[in-house]
Amino acid sequence: MNILERSALEQLARNMPSLPGMATPFITPPPEDGARLGFGAADIDGHLGGGLMRGTLHEVRCAQTRGIGIATGLVLGLLARLERSDRRIVWVSDPAAEPEAGCLYPDGLVQLGFDPARLIVVTPKDMKDALWAGDQAAGCEGIAALVMHVRGNPGKLDLTATRRLMLRARESRVTVLILRQGGEGEPGAAATRWEVTPLPSLTHEAFREGIGRPTVMARLERNRSGRNGVWRLAFDPERKGFIHVPESSTAQEAPTADRLDLPAASGKRPDRPAEMGQVMAFERAS
Repeated sequence: MNILERSALEQLARNMPSLPGMATPFITPPPEDGARLGFGAADIDGHLGGGLMRGTLHEVRCAQTRGIGIATGLVLGLLARLERSDRRIVWVSDPAAEPEAGCLYPDGLVQLGFDPARLIVVTPKDMKDALWAGDQAAGCEGIAALVMHVRGNPGKLDLTATRRLMLRARESRVTVLILRQGGEGEPGAAATRWEVTPLPSLTHEAFREGIGRPTVMARLERNRSGRNGVWRLAFDPERKGFIHVPESSTAQEAPTADRLDLPAASGKRPDRPAEMGQVMAFERAS
């Protein structure tokens, strides 16, 4: 990236306005080790030596397209723990992924404890432009992280392309995450590769009629610096971190350490719906 391009991207990040009504409720995450990005759950962080190595390339994938929601949630949960909340995160999406995955929804990001004002979303017209945008952003020291959201196993994102992203990340100290939607594991330069599978959400003892925290099976299928492993995790937006879910847990149980803030009761509303009026049958139009 030349000086002019880097200056333009950094200026865009500084001037990115906050969305209306979403600037105040966010609290800076707990401090992290400068070299590691932790999950916040003791077992998985201990296995990884404190968390994911910062300033390099990692990959999160779901084998089936329908798992992209929980895979995206895992990535956003990690990014919410980045302590430099003044730096933006660049999100580059493969155009082929959007029809099935949809777009990021600001209100949903808020519920995950992630400030949508931190995002710079790039929507290129094809995979070639997506790789160019990702390559440029990975070399920009003014951002906190880069997410490359791709569908399947595009030929352009090969071993050479991932190695280039990894080298860029090491030079700029930007953490780069490849979010692979409905793709297979393949050779690449990522330091770790994760396969995530959605699990039934646990209900909470204070609200058993509702849906509990998003729960995921995270399988570390490749680790350049250690052993692989499998963990059951649920994300807690209140503490901006993950909690371990015991294997014996069922959909009727919830971690006792989890806290649930129930919404306040609504006021000035009728206690029952109004009676239905007269039903009129109209003749079918010819």
